Amino acid sequence: MFLDSRTIWAGVGLVAATSDNRVLMQLRSNDPQIKFPNHWSVPTGKVESQDFREDSIDTLEEALRRELAEEIFVRTDQGLKPYSPGKLTLFCYTRFVFPGETIPSYQFAFKGKLEVPLERLEIREGNNASLFSRNALSGLLVAPSYKDIINLYFSTNGL
Repeated sequence: MFLDSRTIWAGVGLVAATSDNRVLMQLRSNDPQIKFPNHWSVPTGKVESQDFREDSIDTLEEALRRELAEEIFVRTDQGLKPYSPGKLTLFCYTRFVFPGETIPSYQFAFKGKLEVPLERLEIREGNNASLFSRNALSGLLVAPSYKDIINLYFSTNGL
């Protein structure tokens, strides 16, 4: 599959899980200009034109890593460093039509381990970040574009 930014809107997201099977979620800003304001979601972003190359899977992972490096930082003894997770695995993609639109987008979800304590993360986009178990997600207002993906993550990992 070759991705082309002129014909496809693609989003990338990361389901980052801790060793006790909680996932990192961020509370999206309440800005009415963004998709699903004030909803919880995994860290996500749009694949931008500079991200596209012939190797689509590498393109997607690089786009996700770029988004993460722009939005999440780790507090270290040497100061803030862009968040750079270890191994990422593309585990699903889905077609999604945003409310009020007719052209579908494609959401590509990666999974990986969150090896940094939440307290050391500085989220630069959104209002908050937290870790949630599968059961804790049931009462949250989760962005519809990622709700099924998060549920799929938990069910395919036996959680």
